[in-house]
Amino acid sequence: AVDRAGLTLAMLVPLETAALLRGKAIGNALIASIPSGICLVGAALLFPSGDPMMWLCVPLTLLSAYLLVAPVAAILSAIFPRAVDLNSIGRNSNAHGAAGLLGMLCFLAAAAPGMALALVTSRGLDRPGLAPLVLLMWTGVCFAISLGLFRAAEAVFDRRRENLGLT
Repeated sequence: AVDRAGLTLAMLVPLETAALLRGKAIGNALIASIPSGICLVGAALLFPSGDPMMWLCVPLTLLSAYLLVAPVAAILSAIFPRAVDLNSIGRNSNAHGAAGLLGMLCFLAAAAPGMALALVTSRGLDRPGLAPLVLLMWTGVCFAISLGLFRAAEAVFDRRRENLGLT
């Protein structure tokens, strides 16, 4: 939605839909990782107590949740397109309301398994040192699921693509 004419121009170059969607997901991950990293470091500095292995669970859970949500976000942006202006404050800088709400709910649902795995491993099994390893395996599963969801996102995106050959 942010691209406006940039997306149309990107569709004129010989670029596969998969490359376009994955590139946008990687770019969004890089943009989101900076404030997330600052918040994580700030929280660790303010609350230095706690097991370092549990602190490692936070970025792993965020990564696994992002892997699941990125293709869903691409699908939602194709279903609910809306041009936004990131230089403005207010309604013009927000995504479509339904896409924003559904995206937030999807992120909560995608983060829940990672949080549950960390909780069960650290508290239920009393093995906090094992939690990052379990979450690393979960992140691998999320990566595989993400690849499948991106195929679905490509199909939705291609159905919504304008026929630029007619323009």
